[in-house]
Amino acid sequence: MKRIAIHTAAFFAFTIAYASQCPNGDELLRNNTPLTSVCPNGFDSRNHNGSIEQSIARERETVAMIIAAAEQAGIPPDIALAVSYHESMGFRSCAGSQTGVLGPMQLTRRTGRGYGYDRDILEQNIRGGVATLRDAYRACGMDYACLASRYNGSTPAEQASWTRGVQNAHRQLQNN
Repeated sequence: MKRIAIHTAAFFAFTIAYASQCPNGDELLRNNTPLTSVCPNGFDSRNHNGSIEQSIARERETVAMIIAAAEQAGIPPDIALAVSYHESMGFRSCAGSQTGVLGPMQLTRRTGRGYGYDRDILEQNIRGGVATLRDAYRACGMDYACLASRYNGSTPAEQASWTRGVQNAHRQLQNN
């Protein structure tokens, strides 16, 4: 009986430690949804973002998961949202590019695996992207150029574009 009580206490401590202020997002992150089931028509890099407000309204569940994952990782949710908004052109689960990145966090298979996540599973794509961002944020704080070099491992010109895009999205989120 004592062993059950210890395991139960450990379970509740784990649950509390990983809970966010977004219970819906916490619940959604427990799923294992293949991106292929969310995106039966495949992945694209077309710009669908519209305004941040429109994208949040259209992608409520994804936004809730990003907020919950960011809070669980101990990073500001608004920076995680800014990265996803910019990377996927509007928090889109079906975003993809010719370079092979996929999902709302535009995660590579290699980076996902490096953090123990499968980037082809929606919830793990978000957790893997947030883990990548968490490590970058710990090293860089809110230095957008530094974040770009650690999150978007591409050319200097692409990193400069990423810096501008994420910084702009972050400002918009803070103003709304």
